[in-house]
Amino acid sequence: MNQQRIDRKLLLILVKYVWLLPILAGILIAAACLVPYIICVYHGQVNPFLPYISDAGTQLPAAGYFSQILDTIGVIIMVIFYIRYRQIDYYLITVTISNVEQTNNDDNDMEKQMTDGKMIDKKLLQRLHLRNIIALIASIVAGFCVISIGNFRASEYLTLHCISVLVMVIAHSILVIENIIISYHLNRLYKIENRPTSLIILMNIAHLAAIMLAISSIMSWKQNRPFILDNESRFHWPPNTNGYWWHITSTVSEYIYFTDAMIMFFIFGRRFYQFHQWDRVLLP
Repeated sequence: MNQQRIDRKLLLILVKYVWLLPILAGILIAAACLVPYIICVYHGQVNPFLPYISDAGTQLPAAGYFSQILDTIGVIIMVIFYIRYRQIDYYLITVTISNVEQTNNDDNDMEKQMTDGKMIDKKLLQRLHLRNIIALIASIVAGFCVISIGNFRASEYLTLHCISVLVMVIAHSILVIENIIISYHLNRLYKIENRPTSLIILMNIAHLAAIMLAISSIMSWKQNRPFILDNESRFHWPPNTNGYWWHITSTVSEYIYFTDAMIMFFIFGRRFYQFHQWDRVLLP
C-alpha cells in the first residue's frame, strides 16, 4: 500500500512536468537543423551557404546524429499529441457533463442548453470530439514520417525521402489546423485556454514556406535536373550554375518552415504549462 502511494506521488511529480516535452521537441528540431550542418561544414562535405537540412544530415558522421535526433522527435511528437488529445478530451467531457447536469435539472428538452451565459451546442461538441481524433491520427502519421525522413537518407532514397517530407507537411498542417479550430471554439464558447492567435499566424507562415519550398524546388529541378539528382553536385552547388537561386530560395523556405515548427512546439508547451489538472487526465 505504501509502495502504491510512493509510486503515485512520483507519477504526480512527473505529470506536472509534461509541459517540458514540447519544449524538448522544439530544442531537438533546432538541433536537427544545426548539428548536422556544423559537422558537415567542419568536414567540408557541403557548401556552407544554406545547404538542404537533409543533405547535411545524409553524410557520415552527421547522418547518425541526424537519424537519432529525428527518431526521438518522431516519438515525442506522438506522445505530445496523445497527451494533447487527452487534455482536449478532458475539456470536452467537462463541458458535456455540465450540459447533462443542467439538462437533468431542466424540463426543457432544447437542443441547446445555457451554461454560464453561453449556449452549449451538442453537435458542435461532437464535431470537436471528431476533430480531436483526426488531430491524434495526424500526429501519429507525422511522427512516423519524421522517423522515415531520418532513416531514409536523401543521398540513397531521394524519392522516398521527399514523399516522407510531403506527407509530414500535410499531416502537420492537419494536426495544427484541427488544434486551432478546437482551441478557437473552446475559448469563444467556454473561455477555455487562450485564443490560438499565435498558432494561426505561425500556421500561415508555415503554409507560405511550404508552398515556396515546393515551387522553388520544382523550378531548380527544371532548370538543373542533373545537379538535383547528383549528390556531390547538390552538396556543393556553385552560384554560377542554372537554378542556383531557386535552390537557395528552397533552402531558405525549409529553414523558415522548421523554425516555425519549433516555435509552435514552444506554444504548445505554454498551453501544457497553464493546465493544472494533469493528474485527472493522465493518472488512473
